[in-house]
Amino acid sequence: LLGDVAGALEAEQRGVRRLGAEELALAELGIGAAPELQDLRLVDGGTQRRSFTHVDDSIDALMKIIENPSDIATGKIYNIGNPENNYSIRELADMLIAMAPAYPHFKEHAGKVKAVSIDSDEHYGGGYQDVQNRTPYIENTKRDLNWEPKVSMRRALEQTFEAYIEYLDQAHHAVYDK
Repeated sequence: LLGDVAGALEAEQRGVRRLGAEELALAELGIGAAPELQDLRLVDGGTQRRSFTHVDDSIDALMKIIENPSDIATGKIYNIGNPENNYSIRELADMLIAMAPAYPHFKEHAGKVKAVSIDSDEHYGGGYQDVQNRTPYIENTKRDLNWEPKVSMRRALEQTFEAYIEYLDQAHHAVYDK
């Protein structure tokens, strides 16, 4: 089972590419090319905890399952995650806000953005339920596959900032360098 994946992910959205969860949070920071600033909206205050796993760590584990050395993975279920990167959504938002001023693209606007709580019933409608803490058990994954997650949350966020800056630069060149 694959948990919450962190890192720059590419696909199609916003006309050019799809952004990963942290990149969308960066976009909500209103930094870079966004004309208006937006606060980070945290459902029910962002108290929900998630164990974020860097996309490279996830792919590494999936490849080991696919390779299936000595048929060790046959008929088994493995959790892929990083319990060391267990943070609340509020903590993740606070990390993003704290890190943003270190990047020139975001420095001017980052200090104006804050994390705000929104009500889940208003955001999703009545009856919304959320798991408060998702922490994967990965001991059998580590043992059987000789795998261990390596990328810290801070490094995953740094790489996300770097990827988003590259995206902003490419978008700028696509629009203005005609």
